[in-house]
Amino acid sequence: MRIIFTGPKGTGKTTLGKKTASYLGLPFYDMDKEVGGFTGDPGDIISKETYEFTILQSLLLKEKFFISTGWRTFLNSKCLPLLKEGNMIILLRGENSILKGRLKQKNKDDFYNNFTDEDYITSAEEIYKTVEPLAHIIIDVDPYKKSGFHREIGDKIIKNSVNKFRLINR
Repeated sequence: MRIIFTGPKGTGKTTLGKKTASYLGLPFYDMDKEVGGFTGDPGDIISKETYEFTILQSLLLKEKFFISTGWRTFLNSKCLPLLKEGNMIILLRGENSILKGRLKQKNKDDFYNNFTDEDYITSAEEIYKTVEPLAHIIIDVDPYKKSGFHREIGDKIIKNSVNKFRLINR
């Protein structure tokens, strides 16, 4: 099973991804962590995208995986064909109130400091517009469903892998 998990920051890609991958018995990789080793000039987008492509390419050589990645990877023209090739793509969607709440958390990182509520919602909508046509499963994240939500996601993944990926569950 080859799973790509994506969505805006704050929807639970890493937390839900780790739990769901464990439930499915798959190795988990977080592209933010993997690409965090980039040592070039942060402003050099071409080098950073090439580095991201190289990391993704090496992960996709594995037979089974569960990769959590942000939408930037989907905007990388080198990465997009790799993401679509034989992988189940799962998009996490969050209500605007969830995403805005994420901005107000005390432990937010530098990423969030660069956004107003409106900018962040606009970027989330761009993620949805980019990834929805590619998604095999779309999960509406429910912040009140803490216990067992990863099992529910895992069960949808199993059901859809049997159905050849093309059914969208909500």
